[in-house]
Amino acid sequence: MATLPVSMPDEAAIERECCVLTLEFKGTMLSGLIGTRYLVDPALALVLDRTAALSARATASPPHFVTLAP
Repeated sequence: MATLPVSMPDEAAIERECCVLTLEFKGTMLSGLIGTRYLVDPALALVLDRTAALSARATASPPHFVTLAP
């Protein structure tokens, strides 16, 4: 599986296509939290649209929250 630079949606969409179509990866991993935006943010729609167009697996990783002790 490839990990995509989802914080840069245009580049991530191109990278996903390259990984699946050219490098024959079986799928990609997407982070559920990109900076301060969640994966469902409209700014990331291009990545999700291109992901849906390919028949390869896309796994979304949930965000991990860490609480630091005082």
